Amino acid sequence: GGFEGGVAEAMKLMASPEGRLAALRALELFLRDSRPADLGPALLPLFPTGDRPSDRELAALLAHLRPDGAIEKLLLALEAEPSRAEQIWLAYALRAIPSGWTEDQRERVVRWLLHVRQTSGGDSFAGYLAFLVRDFGKVLTPAEASLLNRKPSPSVNGNGAAPPAPRRDFDSVLTFLQRTRGATRRSPSEGALVFKDACGRCHSFAGHGARVGP
Repeated sequence: GGFEGGVAEAMKLMASPEGRLAALRALELFLRDSRPADLGPALLPLFPTGDRPSDRELAALLAHLRPDGAIEKLLLALEAEPSRAEQIWLAYALRAIPSGWTEDQRERVVRWLLHVRQTSGGDSFAGYLAFLVRDFGKVLTPAEASLLNRKPSPSVNGNGAAPPAPRRDFDSVLTFLQRTRGATRRSPSEGALVFKDACGRCHSFAGHGARVGP
C-alpha cells in the first residue's frame, strides 16, 4: 500500500503498450516529491519505446530521477530525432539535469543549440530557445556558455544581404489552396494526421487541437 504500492502497480502496467502511458503519468504523480534510487535504473532500459507520447513521459521521469546514463540516452535521442518539436521536448528534459555532465556531452548540447537557433520556427520558438539557453547555461562552463551569448550570424545571399523572408499572406495561401485543391498528391486524411501530430499540439481548427488558433 501507499507510495511503494502505487509505484509497484504502475510498473506492472508498464509491461503492456496499452497501459504504459497511463502508468508513466501515474508515476509522475507519485514521484513529485521523491526520487527512489532504484526506480531510475529500472526505467532507463525502457527508453526509447518508439511511442512518442510514452517517450515524452519517460524523458521527463528520467530527467527527474537522474539515473546514471540518463544524460547520454536523452542526448542520443535528441541527436537522432528528426522532429524539431520532439527535439525541443528532449532538450527541456535534459536541461533539468543539473549535474553529471561530461565535457563531450556539454559540447554536444552547445552544438545543438547553435544549430537549432539558426532555423526558423513559430512565434513561441525564440522563447523556447531562450529558456533552454538560460537553463543549460547553469551546467556549462563559462567558456562554453560564452559561445551561446554571441548573436547568430544571419545567412547571406550573393550580394551580402540577408535573404528576404518568404511572403505568407492570406491571399497567396488561399490562391495556392484553390489552385491545388484537385491535385492528386493532396490528401485531406493525411493532412488531418499531420495536423493532429504537429499543429494540433498548439493550434485549433474546427474544434480540434489545442486552444491557440487558428
